Amino acid sequence: MRTFGAGPKARFLTVAVAAAMGLGIAASSADASPPAGNGKPTTLTALLEDVSLVAPEQRRNAADAFVVATIGANMEDVIATATPALDDLRAEQRYYALVGLGAAGLASTENGEYLMDIAYTLVYSLADEDATVRTAAAATLSAIQPAPPEWAADSLINLLDDPEPRVASAAMRALERIAANAAGLDAAYSVFASSNPGNRSRAARLVGAYGAETDDVDATWELVVALRDPDAGVRWQAASALGDMGKTALVAIRDLWAVSRDSTEQPAVRRAAATSINSILAR
Repeated sequence: MRTFGAGPKARFLTVAVAAAMGLGIAASSADASPPAGNGKPTTLTALLEDVSLVAPEQRRNAADAFVVATIGANMEDVIATATPALDDLRAEQRYYALVGLGAAGLASTENGEYLMDIAYTLVYSLADEDATVRTAAAATLSAIQPAPPEWAADSLINLLDDPEPRVASAAMRALERIAANAAGLDAAYSVFASSNPGNRSRAARLVGAYGAETDDVDATWELVVALRDPDAGVRWQAASALGDMGKTALVAIRDLWAVSRDSTEQPAVRRAAATSINSILAR
């Protein structure tokens, strides 16, 4: 049975995943198990349904009760309850079903492994019409153990163009958790062609994360090219990412040195380049 008791660690994880998904769970509701008896719903299905049935001012408490309940429940039961709700017409049902899955997935490694079984369903939810649901879907993908599947990279990269910044941020976090591999790098490289400097900056961050995991010199050269991006924010991110790659980025020292000494460059970019040189040489 892949479960995690509703103790202090479980409650902490509930608050953490909810905060990451934009759900603020109050300390009072996180410190107690869902109520039993006195007319209150007790099954996971009833608790989730209650989120949409209660008055709007009571919705937060109902949602808290459901998410806390997922921590102590059997993971098969959480999936059986939450997965059908992802097709519900009510956005709050889809959203809190995903939050519950994410909270349960973070409760233990085994639970996170179970999430891989519904990875296709989670990726499908990335295209939801509601931004909060898209955010929660990306965040729940991040809870998959040992990491989200590499085939989900393209769908997540598509969200980097999402008009809602919170969606793009959640997608980036999920991408960073995908195990470094050639497929993941190729997907990240494609983002450098985006006309949106924010996306190119995210690509530099992502390539740096992949490169640090794999010691891939090709990732280094991609970041060297990004040092000449027309946007200062992208150049700063590329310089910073190279510093995180350690000895693998030794081949970029000359380029970083040139950036650090360029009087026409933005001060923040010059500082990032100088700091990265020190970080690379110190490793």
